[in-house]
Amino acid sequence: MVYEFKFPDVGEGLIEGLLVKWTVKVGDVIRKDQTVAQVGTDKAVVDLPSPVAGTILKLFYKEGDVVPVGKSLMQIDESGNVIAAASAATQQSTAAQTPLPTPTLSQKPAVEQFTPIPHSSSDILATPQVRQFAAEHHVDLATIKSTGIHGEITLEDITSGAHEQIASHVENAAQTTSHIHEILATPSVRKLARELNIDLNNVNGTGDNGHITSDDVQAAVKSSQAKPQTSQFSSSPKATAQSAVSATAPLSQTQTAKIQGTPANSAAGPVEILPMSRLRQIIARNMVQSKQTTAQVTMTDNVNVTALVQLREKFKEAAANQNIKLTYLPFIVKAITAALRHHPTFNASLDDEKQQLILKRYYNIGFAADTPDGLFVPVIANADQLSIYDIAKRIADLAEKAKQKKLSPSESSNGTFTISSVGSLGVEAFTPIINYPEVAILGVGRIEDRAEVIDGKILVQKMVTLSLSFDHRIADGADAARFMQTLISYLQDPQLLLMEVA
Repeated sequence: MVYEFKFPDVGEGLIEGLLVKWTVKVGDVIRKDQTVAQVGTDKAVVDLPSPVAGTILKLFYKEGDVVPVGKSLMQIDESGNVIAAASAATQQSTAAQTPLPTPTLSQKPAVEQFTPIPHSSSDILATPQVRQFAAEHHVDLATIKSTGIHGEITLEDITSGAHEQIASHVENAAQTTSHIHEILATPSVRKLARELNIDLNNVNGTGDNGHITSDDVQAAVKSSQAKPQTSQFSSSPKATAQSAVSATAPLSQTQTAKIQGTPANSAAGPVEILPMSRLRQIIARNMVQSKQTTAQVTMTDNVNVTALVQLREKFKEAAANQNIKLTYLPFIVKAITAALRHHPTFNASLDDEKQQLILKRYYNIGFAADTPDGLFVPVIANADQLSIYDIAKRIADLAEKAKQKKLSPSESSNGTFTISSVGSLGVEAFTPIINYPEVAILGVGRIEDRAEVIDGKILVQKMVTLSLSFDHRIADGADAARFMQTLISYLQDPQLLLMEVA
C-alpha cells in the first residue's frame, strides 16, 4: 500500500513552509515518527516526522522549495516487505560507493522475477547515481523499461535498453577533443557567473552531485586573478575568466561585496542586489497580512519603573547564584498576565468568518527574539502559572533555541499576547505590528533617567516608554487605556506581583 504523505500544518494557521533539508532519500526504510525533513516557518525550523513506517518511493520537492500545506510531500510504501526493500537499498548504497563498471552493450540482464515497466517522463524512479549515468550518456530515462523493485530503473536497465543512445554518445565523445559535461547550477548561480564573466564549463562544482555553488564561482574569480595574463585584451576562451577582474590590482572592497551579492547598475551608479531569504519573505508576508487584516492603533505611555529597577537589583545576584539571568522581561511578562486577567479582550482572537471573539483562558506570552536568521517569536506557555525565576529560565532557554533554530512547534505557536522589547538596543519608543491573529502587542523601550515632577518636586526617576498596538476592530481606545493603566500599576509597584494580588 502506498501512503501519500501530505505536508501538514506545523504551526498555527500555517499555509506553507520552506523545505530546508531532506534527512532521507528515495529507497530509505524509515520507522514511524522518524524525522524525514526539516521545515522552516516564520517562527522556527522544525523536524518533520513521518506518520507511518515503510520505504520511501518518491520525494516531490527539493530543498529550498516552498511547500503549500496539504500538498503531497512524499510517497511511502507501507507494505510488509521491509526486509527486501532494506536489502535493495543497501545494495544500491554499496554500488554507489564503488566505481561504475564500463557497460558492456551486448550484455543483457536476466529479468525472470520482474516484468519490465515502461515509464512516462513524469513517473520515473531511479537513484541519483543511475540518473547521473544516464545524463552523462545522454540516455532518456523515459524510454527505458525498468526491472527494479517498485519499477525502479537500474544501471543494467540502461545498459541493456539504450544500446543506440549510449553507442552514439560514446562515438561523439571519441571525436571531440574537449571534455563535455552537464553543468549543474541554479539560475542565480548562472546569473552570477554571467555577471562576472565566468565560464561554468571551467568551474569545478563542490555542491551535492557536482552542483556549482556561488562559492565555486567566487573561487574561480579569485583563481583567475592569481593567474598571469599575457594580454589584457585576449579573446581566447581561457582568458574569459581572467578578464572578469583587473590583472594589475587585488579585489577592492566594492568588488568583494559585489561577488557576495549580485552586481548591477542603476541610473545613479553601481548597486548590489541581495535575494530575500525564504524566511524573510514569510516574515514580510505575515507583517503585511497583519496590517491589511487588522485596524491597528498604537497607544504610548511613560512609566515610572524606579521601584522595579530597585527590586531587580535586589534579587539579581541571588538569581545569578542559581545560574539565572534576571532581566526586566520576566517582570513585564508577569505584569501582563496579571493585567490580561482583568482585561480578557486583549487575550483573545477574532474569528473573521463567524464574527466571533474567542477569549483565551490560558496565557501564552510570546516575545520577539532577534536572531541572525530573522525574527522569531518563542512562546512562554502558561506564563501565569510560573514564578518570575521560572519565566527568566524559560526566556533564556527559548531564546537560545531560537538562535539555533531548534524551537518545537509547541514552543513557537498558540501565543495569546506578544512583547517586543528593543530597549537593550537603545530605542526609546516604536510602533510594533500585531502578531496576527492576536489582538495586541506591547513594545518596550529603553529604561533611562528622566526628570519627573513628584509632589511638586523635580526628581530623577527611572522611566520607560510602553507602546501598545491593538486591533481597533476588537477594542476601543478607552479599553486600551484601561488595560495600560492596570499594566502600569503592576510595573510601578511590582510588589503587587510578588503578593499575587493579580
